[in-house]
Amino acid sequence: MPTVCLLVSDRIDPPYAYEELVTDLVSVGCSFFMTWGATASKFEDVLDETIVMLSIERDDGTFAVTTAHQDESTEDVAFFMLHTAIPDERRIRCCVGVADNVASVSMEDLRNEIQKIAGN
Repeated sequence: MPTVCLLVSDRIDPPYAYEELVTDLVSVGCSFFMTWGATASKFEDVLDETIVMLSIERDDGTFAVTTAHQDESTEDVAFFMLHTAIPDERRIRCCVGVADNVASVSMEDLRNEIQKIAGN
């Protein structure tokens, strides 16, 4: 099933070791990574680099799209995840990963927006 992964973090520090995370998420079908939080743009850059390096190392065509949603509202992030990330799919799976350091976004608000938009 097409999968969108929303990764939420307010801080990202070197060393950037996301190979295992990206590998695990791609193996379950994630083809679209969204980042959200205070460091979303930097996190997106690191994910892009990780995906490119994995593709080169494995020579398997590993591919995923990434987007950053640093200053966007909870409503906009939820809508993008459910309707825009993979627009031609009627059913998608959404995974949300939240770092321990997140204070800039409310996960409860995100849950509520997802339920409101999804209609359940």
